[in-house]
Amino acid sequence: MSRHVEDAKSRELQAMQDQNQVSKAFQLIQTWHTGQLYGDRPYVEHLIEVLKSCEAHLHTTTLTPWKVRVVALLHDLFEDTECPFDTIVEIFSMEIALALQAISKPRSYTKRDYALYITTVCANPLAWFAKVHDTECNLTNSMLEGNHYRIIRYSTQLADLHKGYRPV
Repeated sequence: MSRHVEDAKSRELQAMQDQNQVSKAFQLIQTWHTGQLYGDRPYVEHLIEVLKSCEAHLHTTTLTPWKVRVVALLHDLFEDTECPFDTIVEIFSMEIALALQAISKPRSYTKRDYALYITTVCANPLAWFAKVHDTECNLTNSMLEGNHYRIIRYSTQLADLHKGYRPV
């Protein structure tokens, strides 16, 4: 078999494995976010919005595409559900679980914790990438709704995320 054919088969196998990881993430959000709403829409729609935003910008990063997709889909899992950290480690990896932990505000979160939260997100490239796109989606939705408080909140957060991130 030629090297070209072997490379093509290897890329095809990798693409199937990557899609399998994203499929697992879809299964998790459908299980854990059932019944939750984002405004008046099923919460899963917001997660898919964030995924699409991340996918549209994959060309701007060296992060592994399937990992970006998984973190985008699961970015609110720890914050909005009781899904255990160990479940994510078992299904995906410690790297994915740590990115989700970084992007999640703790249950005891207050506005005083904001700077630490932004610093934590910015320290994890996967968390940062997903949070930027989550914030952009939230900002867009706030603009469509005319919610001035949220427009200011998400504009500020987006600027802070960009100020605090130092690519490695």
